[in-house]
Amino acid sequence: MADSCKFERNSAIKALAFLDIYAMHVCFPGHGPGPSSSSTSPSPKKARTDDESKSDRDPLNGMSRQQYSLAAFASFYIAAKVYNSGPQVISSSVLSSMVRGKFTSEQIEEMEVEILTILRFRVNPPTAVTYV
Repeated sequence: MADSCKFERNSAIKALAFLDIYAMHVCFPGHGPGPSSSSTSPSPKKARTDDESKSDRDPLNGMSRQQYSLAAFASFYIAAKVYNSGPQVISSSVLSSMVRGKFTSEQIEEMEVEILTILRFRVNPPTAVTYV
């Protein structure tokens, strides 16, 4: 996706870091860098997809494939906005059309807020590439 948008590869690497932290928070609440259940801040509203059902949810990881996909696209959206140094701009509606309407721009933006809340708006984490 980063290549098709002509974004820097670093954007994709950072997006995966955001997705990893989000998945850790959802799958193992109270662990990782996100807000814990003992935190005084309100827990983020879960961005849900319309066709998500309990049968689609994997009991081992705590989130459905739809939610994981939405989180992946929202993570890319965050990384593209933060790390892309070129003139290309991506909007949630453009991203929605890139995924052929699988998610609405509102769903992408809701998930963006949820991920940023879990990240505590710390969007410059070190990745493996940082040390290479």
